[in-house]
Amino acid sequence: MQSFAPAFANLQVITLLIPALAILMGPAIVFIVFRAKRERERLWHETARIAIEKGQPLPPMPADLSGANEVNISSLINQSRVRTPFRDLRAGLLLGGLGAGLFLGIPDDFTFFRVCSFILMGLGAARILSGIIGSFLRKDSSTE
Repeated sequence: MQSFAPAFANLQVITLLIPALAILMGPAIVFIVFRAKRERERLWHETARIAIEKGQPLPPMPADLSGANEVNISSLINQSRVRTPFRDLRAGLLLGGLGAGLFLGIPDDFTFFRVCSFILMGLGAARILSGIIGSFLRKDSSTE
C-alpha cells in the first residue's frame, strides 16, 4: 500500500503556498468584479444600440451602471479630515492601548522600546484629554 507521507514531507512548500494563494486571491477577486461590470456595460450598450436601430425606446440603464451611486472621493477625503472630540478619544484610546501593549509585551532588556511605549501612552493621554475638553467645549457652544 502506498503512503502519502512523501507528498506532505516538505511542509515548507505548503507553508509558502497558502499565504501566496491568499495574497493572489485579492487581486483576482477585484479583476473578476471589474470584468463582470464591464460585461454588464457592454451588454446594456449592445441592447441599447439594437433598440435604437429598430426604433424602440431605450431600456432603462441599471442603477449600478448609471453612476447614481458613485462616491466623490475628494469629498470623502475632506470629510475624513474633520477633527471631532470622538475621533480624539478614539485615537487616544488606540495610542494608549498600543503603548500599553508594547510596554507589557517587551522584555526589560529593550529600554528603547519601553521609552517608545511611554511616548505612545503620553500621546494617547493627550488625545484623550483633548477629546474630553473638546466635548465639553462643543456642549457649551451648542447651548449658546
